[in-house]
Amino acid sequence: MLICSVLFAGDSGYPLEPWLMTPIPDAQPGSPEYLYTSAHCKARSVIERAFGILKGTWRCISKSRVLEYEPDVAGRIFNACVVLHNLRIEYNIEPEEDEIEMPDPQDEAHVHQADRGNPRNVLLEARRIRNALIPRRFTELVLHWLSDLILMLIFSL
Repeated sequence: MLICSVLFAGDSGYPLEPWLMTPIPDAQPGSPEYLYTSAHCKARSVIERAFGILKGTWRCISKSRVLEYEPDVAGRIFNACVVLHNLRIEYNIEPEEDEIEMPDPQDEAHVHQADRGNPRNVLLEARRIRNALIPRRFTELVLHWLSDLILMLIFSL
């Protein structure tokens, strides 16, 4: 059984893919699926907060503004914002409180809507990979999730 060596974590707005793991809606509390979803959401919240700080500080990358450039140029603008952010950290310059843009909880309200457009064979393969991952990492209360999920972060702007 093949499991991808690198997996990304996406919110429920993304379709489940063999390389992109998404939360499991309505997982039974205490179940391995619930532990997986909980760990997944905790890992994603770290990156969501980082994006909130970036988007709040550099308004050109916020949701209300659109970088109307070719993807290569937009990527370079975003990378420049990350470099500037890292310089702020290095020189202990804290962001102002109004610079932090918090994620909208309503963004999670469309659980697995994106799965509908996924070809059946791709969705089945993605579920097979996720179902193989869960018993390996989420069957005990002491989770080994951090090292796995740090690799699974996806940038969702």
